[in-house]
Amino acid sequence: TGRLLPLPQVLDRLAGRDALVLLDEAHAFGVVGERGRGTAEYWRVDDPRVLSCTTLSKAFGSSGGVVPGSRRLVEDLRVRSNVYLASTPPPAPVLGAARAALELATDKPSLVGSLHRNTARLKEGVGSLGLAVEHTPVPIIPVWFDSPGKTQALSERLFAMNVLAPYGNYPGSPPGGLVRLTVSAAHTADQITYLLDCLKKAL
Repeated sequence: TGRLLPLPQVLDRLAGRDALVLLDEAHAFGVVGERGRGTAEYWRVDDPRVLSCTTLSKAFGSSGGVVPGSRRLVEDLRVRSNVYLASTPPPAPVLGAARAALELATDKPSLVGSLHRNTARLKEGVGSLGLAVEHTPVPIIPVWFDSPGKTQALSERLFAMNVLAPYGNYPGSPPGGLVRLTVSAAHTADQITYLLDCLKKAL
């Protein structure tokens, strides 16, 4: 939905407890935070109780699961994680693509800034059409209606106007599924305007 976990509040609730917070950063890694490092960076939280896991299949266009962390954490997981020990290593081309994407993100931090600007522009436009929007830097905007037929029809109308906004019925989706609008750092202002114009017509 584009919501963000209120991490500082969660950590306050855990004060005095022997507990860890594991963040699923599949849609935050490379996207959320000033440098795209995820939820903890967004909230400016540096806490050893917070661990992250993520995927390289979204913002980084590759494949494979990742647990970013300190050298000590990584070595500990290598020794103690049954999932890691029993898994097959990723193919070399997949690793090469992931490494190149990570280097690009590191060398061009302006990409995250471009993504945040495009996200804000799209969310402002979608909100002006009377649709609900989460005001976060997550470039995901779900759209749904009471009738599944209406939601699917929206996707089909947009596709007819050369806008790919697929209908989906994910676990946790509202009854009848949703259409998820997304934007990237590479989209232009004209493309976002075109999407908003098409969305207005389709609605």
